[in-house]
Amino acid sequence: MIGLLPANRTLEEVLQQGLAFHRAGSLSEASVCYSEALKLDPTHGDALHLLGVVARQLGFLPESERLLVKAIASCSTVCAYHQNLGHTYQLLGKVDEAVKAYRRAIALDPVNLKMIQRFAQLAGRDGLAEAIAMYKALLSRTADSPEAFFELGRLEMQRGQRASAIAAYRGAIALKADVFKYHFNLGGALFESGRLAEAASAYRVAIPLDPGEAQGHFALAVVLQEMGEIGAASEGYGKALAIKPDFAHALNNLGALLMDRGELKQGEGFVRRSLELDPKNISALCNLANILVKRGKARPALDVFQIALGLDPQHVTTLCNFGAFLETMGDRDRALQCYETVLKRHPECASARFNLGMCQLASGEFAAGWAGYEARWGMREFRNARPVLTQPQWRGETIRGSRLFLYSEQGLGDTIQFVRYVSMVRPFGAKVVLRVQPALGELIRAAFPEVEVLSTGPESFADFDWQCALMSLPIAFHTDETNIPVSIPYLKADAALAAMWLQRLRGYDSGHGLRVGVVWAGNPKHARDLQRSIPLEQLGRITLLDGAAFYSLQHGEKAAQQVAALPGAWLIDLSEHLENFSVTAAIVANLDLVITVDTSVAHLAGAMGKPVWMLAAHAADWRWRKDRATSDWYPTMRIFRQKTLGDWSEALDEIESELRGVIATRGES
Repeated sequence: MIGLLPANRTLEEVLQQGLAFHRAGSLSEASVCYSEALKLDPTHGDALHLLGVVARQLGFLPESERLLVKAIASCSTVCAYHQNLGHTYQLLGKVDEAVKAYRRAIALDPVNLKMIQRFAQLAGRDGLAEAIAMYKALLSRTADSPEAFFELGRLEMQRGQRASAIAAYRGAIALKADVFKYHFNLGGALFESGRLAEAASAYRVAIPLDPGEAQGHFALAVVLQEMGEIGAASEGYGKALAIKPDFAHALNNLGALLMDRGELKQGEGFVRRSLELDPKNISALCNLANILVKRGKARPALDVFQIALGLDPQHVTTLCNFGAFLETMGDRDRALQCYETVLKRHPECASARFNLGMCQLASGEFAAGWAGYEARWGMREFRNARPVLTQPQWRGETIRGSRLFLYSEQGLGDTIQFVRYVSMVRPFGAKVVLRVQPALGELIRAAFPEVEVLSTGPESFADFDWQCALMSLPIAFHTDETNIPVSIPYLKADAALAAMWLQRLRGYDSGHGLRVGVVWAGNPKHARDLQRSIPLEQLGRITLLDGAAFYSLQHGEKAAQQVAALPGAWLIDLSEHLENFSVTAAIVANLDLVITVDTSVAHLAGAMGKPVWMLAAHAADWRWRKDRATSDWYPTMRIFRQKTLGDWSEALDEIESELRGVIATRGES
């Protein structure tokens, strides 16, 4: 049809006809028109450009490149020429040439958002700084582009500039507040910055903007889990999975959450389902291995760890967890290798530094060990263990006339062990305020009358000049193997309460025989509880011995049921009376011996100077050192160690034999 048009048609008329065909999708007809135009003017830039675009759309990429290069040769100042040449280069796989073409296009049109997006995508990390500068230049000319703010935020996150990213995302939101991805990405930047509450708020705004987007519910659940809001996090993962049942990461995270809650079987099910969907997910493999460890399945756990490390021998989390597993197996040398491997590449890794520190403490390397132990504050597990404080940590500086805030941070046993340092702080002349767990408040208040002891946080942290966690005090006093403070006892029972319990115990045992306290289990939420606790039906065999009265100091609602179910034993359950440690101390004060697993009662008896026999797992906690039968921290403690992982029989045989001897000696006297 074109050929039938009057011969005197102008070049402009031919181009306009070609554009009409082009816009209508009639590429062949458009190509004919543009070719007719070039017959009229072989160097016409627009005709060359448009014919080059059609050639690309028809799949003739080399021809498209040739025509667009000629268009630019005819006129190099038209942005669209460079833009389309860049697109053609991109399709040809000529990345460097495409980047150069887009760069020229942007130089001609600095507010061309689409071109900057293409440049940033194609240039990658090598062009990150340049792309950021382009977005900033665009926004300096026109600050009403929310998408430019958003893209700037994404690139700032890529280069690790979280504060700049947060500012950019907020700029996007200020211009257009109803876009899911703006709030979602803001939440991610806040989360990466450790601003968890703000991140949760951002995700809560994002979710209603696209409630069917599973990623929103998932991201909020991750933040809530980090904040310790386990119930809400579990609900969030459930919502994500209701939308997307095959959401492998949500399945994995929910499984890990259930593991942390002690629901090991259910957690394993979710993690295994995640691995069915994504067999090479190293995080899920690591979680499965950890669950198997907690369930006492060492051999399968080892196999899973090896699969994970086969996929990535340098995977940080897996190496740290594998090291911890090797420690439970008693292989501290290989555990050290795992931590050192991580620290060579990632010297800032808190988990590796912390785990290495515990290994060093167990080996008597106190200076390095205490320093490593401080890395706990960078770990998720300890994120909520201390209050938000701005005061400097006390490390032994002169503090006379100052106010020092000390606080407990971990378990009850940890507080009992390290509260001994409080009396050593007094000579420094500071006013000391100590916060401990409510169950310990009354007991510790009586032991340190010169110290203000709180069972909850103070009304204001601003009143203090210095602060220190109890378990960081060894740093302040340069504690090593030669100067561990062992002024025992440093905890005592209330005299009136102890006298009352003496009468009660006489009522139970008529004053005859050895009085022995028994504890067989620790906190079930403890990471190594399965390794350190002993089923009562195993430990209970010692209560069959004649010549002794046995008292259960086991705390918890199931303690009485377990005692009642123990056949043929003479074990008196006191669990209903153990409302706080003042009561427990009053009972312990009237006992001759405490036999316990590694739990808070072991620390209490040791701090009171009472004879205490502690059953330690095959790879015991760092504070009990390696292969020691006595404790550096408690002179009246004897340690009976598990010889084989998971097998308490030899240790219990030793205890039974020793106990028979004590009973016999008592009888003779």
